Amino acid sequence: MKLLRELKNTNKFSESENHIAGYLLEHLDTLSNLTLNKLAAETFTSQATVNRFCKKMGFRGFSDFRLKLSQEAALSQRVAVLPTENLIDAADSLNIISGKISSYFISAIEETRSSLDLIQLERITERIMSSKRIDYFCFDDNFYIAENITSSFMSAGIHTLSFSQSNLQFLQSIIIEPNDVAFIFSKSGTNKKLIEIMKLLKAKNIYTVLFTPVLDSPLAMLAEEVVYVVNNENFLDLGYSLFSVSLHYLLTILAEAILAKNTKKAKMIDQVYSDIAEKFY
Repeated sequence: MKLLRELKNTNKFSESENHIAGYLLEHLDTLSNLTLNKLAAETFTSQATVNRFCKKMGFRGFSDFRLKLSQEAALSQRVAVLPTENLIDAADSLNIISGKISSYFISAIEETRSSLDLIQLERITERIMSSKRIDYFCFDDNFYIAENITSSFMSAGIHTLSFSQSNLQFLQSIIIEPNDVAFIFSKSGTNKKLIEIMKLLKAKNIYTVLFTPVLDSPLAMLAEEVVYVVNNENFLDLGYSLFSVSLHYLLTILAEAILAKNTKKAKMIDQVYSDIAEKFY
């Protein structure tokens, strides 16, 4: 959601550019019908001003800008379509519960897949491959997701680092290497410790990737990349389980994408590991 966040950053724009940004943010649902002429007329600017604005945002012109903004707007307005009839009920048998959970988890993965920004994931993959290490910043149950996926990234040849203690995570954010990639996991996007950590990372120009269901949270405003994760806030509706399934799916996609690009190194790692394992297991 980088483009949407940049449009909200009024300090970087001139008065006429703020008129353009404000109009776009107020009319996200009608972007498909928006033309260059109309945007210029509605914001009392000119076609040349709009085109300069689009180029300032990193695009070749209005058409490219509108396409990307439309994609981000669609994702930001997306609500997880999870079957409400699958809620667990006190009268449910184990057979019914197993079926409902299966349906719920499949729905979470399908919702995550339909929301994927493949260009963004490719960009993240390339940054990871050119980095020294992935540093995880997350607390409580989210930490165990980081631990669980660590072997997948390391098997693909990527170093990772994670600590469960908050004081060590603060130290980690202070001494992090410039070429590291930071992964941040947050269900709410409002964790005060993570916000302070993110500020430290941002001050060091660290490439930060936030995985969260809340795309307009304080953490999202600070992150370089924001990746949408499915969630349901109601604990009785398997809320955290859905978040875990969605997040693990996303991380596995990234790990396997790197593995596919790093096949030779991954095979070497697997062979050495297998030789050592044979001695002890």
